[in-house]
Amino acid sequence: MKRPKILERVRGGSSGDGIDLEALGPRPRIVVVVRDHMSGVLYSIPALRALRHRWPDAEITLLASNYATPVLAGGCPYADRILPLYTFSDDCPRFARVKDATRKLRTWQKLVGRVDLVVHLRWVGDSTVAFCASLGLPLQAGYQQGRLDSLLSLNLGLPDTSLGSRERNQIIIERLGIEPVGDHMEIWIADADREWAQAWLAAQGHDDETFVTMVHPGSHWGCNQWLVDRWSDTASRVLHERGGSVIVTGNSRERPLAEQIAANIDGPAFVAAGETTQIGRASCRERV
Repeated sequence: MKRPKILERVRGGSSGDGIDLEALGPRPRIVVVVRDHMSGVLYSIPALRALRHRWPDAEITLLASNYATPVLAGGCPYADRILPLYTFSDDCPRFARVKDATRKLRTWQKLVGRVDLVVHLRWVGDSTVAFCASLGLPLQAGYQQGRLDSLLSLNLGLPDTSLGSRERNQIIIERLGIEPVGDHMEIWIADADREWAQAWLAAQGHDDETFVTMVHPGSHWGCNQWLVDRWSDTASRVLHERGGSVIVTGNSRERPLAEQIAANIDGPAFVAAGETTQIGRASCRERV
């Protein structure tokens, strides 16, 4: 594949003229970067789907937060591999910087010299732009990032914050000259996870006729968490209107919160926090 000259590949601009899709050939090596939580990873699905549709034989790598990537553990057909790039300090507080640097080094070793195009969804920051440039000066596309915007071959400027994440991602795809393939999200569930969810629900006394309401109150950021009594009151109202029971999910650290909410629900409530993986919760949601 004939690769564009370096000076042409790193020039900035606010239009799609900075990237010639045809020059990438039929099997480009693409990296999609998502610096976000699990929701952001799911919001990236329409963009990944459009890239796969445009290049069925492309090698597509998704870079995301280490704790968010398991949400796609069921097998995303639009990404050939999913690698961790970001972490949060509370995931490994004692040696956070060392572990984070080691993780990034391993990811860099897997990608250096093997990337043609990088698509940054939402803000990723100068350090990520520099990291991607160090992979061999691939083409980079995304919104304005900061001091290293000159490394973006396609710079869309500041994003419209009145739009949702999927809409902002779609703008990037369209400005690249790629046709979107719907804006719906998808999640893939392995048979083993689906069987586990069915067995867990059956163990709690649920059958196919039971109406189940699932509540997931946890959030990585405290500012996004709702008050306990509001969760309990809302779940109680649903029970009074629809019957059935409530399942409160979350991770092991969120179990005390889940237990507090369940204890204040006026009706049958079960705590699954700490017992279900992300895909397991998705399996339960598929059932409920």
